[in-house]
Amino acid sequence: MKNHYSNFILSSKIEYRLLIILLICSFTQYSFSQGNTCGAATPITLNGACLSPTISDAVDTAGYPTCGGNNREGWFTFDVTGGPMDVTVSGVQAGNRDLVLQVFSGNCASLVSDGCVNATGNGGDETLNITNLANGTYYLLVADERGGNSDMDLTQLCITGITIGPANDTCSGAISLTSNATCIPTTGSTTGATDNNETGDCINGTENAVWYSFVATAASHTVVVDGIPGFNAVVGVISGCGSNTRPTGGACTNNTNDDGIETLNLTGLTIGNTYYIQVHDFNGDQTANAFDICVLDPPPGPANDECSGAIVLTVNTDINC
Repeated sequence: MKNHYSNFILSSKIEYRLLIILLICSFTQYSFSQGNTCGAATPITLNGACLSPTISDAVDTAGYPTCGGNNREGWFTFDVTGGPMDVTVSGVQAGNRDLVLQVFSGNCASLVSDGCVNATGNGGDETLNITNLANGTYYLLVADERGGNSDMDLTQLCITGITIGPANDTCSGAISLTSNATCIPTTGSTTGATDNNETGDCINGTENAVWYSFVATAASHTVVVDGIPGFNAVVGVISGCGSNTRPTGGACTNNTNDDGIETLNLTGLTIGNTYYIQVHDFNGDQTANAFDICVLDPPPGPANDECSGAIVLTVNTDINC
């Protein structure tokens, strides 16, 4: 009786251990399959830790990747914040596969390719460089052009990004404004702006400024910058990129605080010359849609400012006219 009971206990323990092993194997297989479709893409942090994934899916996504190969696929997703950014995706493989990398924007139901690379052959690593990626969610497809039934192991899969400045981050890239009789605002941002330490900067080293320009159509113009709450605008005007010369009224001005309006009344301008406006936050804040800017024409003179507009007077013999 004792032996039968012992055998029963031993058999139960073996069955229990086998059940645990089967559960572990099932869980391992389930977790291993993650990232095999766009909808189940594995998150990877931009400028975060690199991954070392095994790509094992044998199911093709029709039409992708577009630069060769559509087998042994793995999907990943990453977010760009604080952009725009220049992004680099690098894959270092451990085996003799033919690695392909492709990045998409949009959503899984409607993917838009932002770049695809298949520059090396079997055993080669790949690097995909994509410029000017806006803020948003992106998808990365890792594929093997060779296909077949072998897994593809990657020693490293990394995504890095560098924030790039806006187009008008430098004086040479200044956005052109047109002077008008009334303020027609252009919305400006300092997001991504950098400290270029250019000649003519209002502050050297901490401004994160952006630039605008206008062509003088009169000897005087007015520049108006209206900041949003939290943005304390500093405004200055120079007579040319790389110049410290400022027109009269163009000195760097910060007469108001956050949510204030800065006004520069420029005089002595040369008609036809281009003048350059620098705008930044007093604390160097990088802010989206931070301010509105416009350039105004000089107010009209009186009707009789010229001979052709002379006011006609009536001759009156009354000595006390």
